[in-house]
Amino acid sequence: MRDYKDLKRFAEYFDFTVTSTTGGKHNVGSKHALGLAVDLMTRDKSNAEITRFLLACVRLGVRVRDERIRPNKQRVWSGAHLHLEITSETLLTVIEFQKRYNLIADGIAGTQTLNALKSSVV
Repeated sequence: MRDYKDLKRFAEYFDFTVTSTTGGKHNVGSKHALGLAVDLMTRDKSNAEITRFLLACVRLGVRVRDERIRPNKQRVWSGAHLHLEITSETLLTVIEFQKRYNLIADGIAGTQTLNALKSSVV
């Protein structure tokens, strides 16, 4: 995973709605402004769906901040959501996952990788 477009595709594969990518009221220099973060709506998801998705995030090294409750000192908050970020470890974790499942280890969470991931978090 390299940028917010990959995060968006990943989240949508698990039927989450992306509510924010690089636009909106984000601080200059933030992960959103750098194209490395997205926010996802959670109000239409069950706890089981969210838990399964969070496990998928852990497996691929995607950092998650659970903002289903407004964080202290958060000036701008659009409602319950998950905040996903790509970290420096994400690419390496995706490659390791791909190797473990005998996929092409390119670090891109394409269809084959996402299918393997989804079946591994059932």
